[in-house]
Amino acid sequence: MDFQRIKKSQVSMEFVFLVGLAFMIMIIFISATRSEFDDLRFEEERIGVQDVAVTIQHELIMASDMRDGYTRNFEIPEEISGKTYSIQIINTTLVVYTTDYEYVVNVPPIIGSVDRGSNKINKSDSFIYVT
Repeated sequence: MDFQRIKKSQVSMEFVFLVGLAFMIMIIFISATRSEFDDLRFEEERIGVQDVAVTIQHELIMASDMRDGYTRNFEIPEEISGKTYSIQIINTTLVVYTTDYEYVVNVPPIIGSVDRGSNKINKSDSFIYVT
C-alpha cells in the first residue's frame, strides 16, 4: 500500500509541475505577443503621421506648380490610428505630430493654414491660399 501512495503522490507532483510549466509558457507567450502588438500599433501611428505630412506636402507643391486660378478641395483625416494630432506650418516647414511622433517636411509658402477635415486650396496672384 505504501508504494501506491508514493506513486499517487509522485503523479500529483508531476501534474502540478507540468501545469505550472504550461502556465509560465503561456504567460511568456502572451507577454511577447502583447509587445509585438504594441510595436505594430506604434508603427501604424508613425506611418500615419508621415502619410498625412506627405499628403499635405504633395497638395501644396502641386498647387505651387499650377497656374493662377487653380482650386482644389482635399480631405485630411480627423485622427491617426485613433489618436488626435496637430498640424503646424511655420514659414515653409510643415510639422505633423502626435504625442509620440512628429514628421517634418518643407512646403511652399502659403497664406492660411491646413486643418484636419476639409480644406480648400487655391492659387491667385502667384500666392497659395488654404482655407
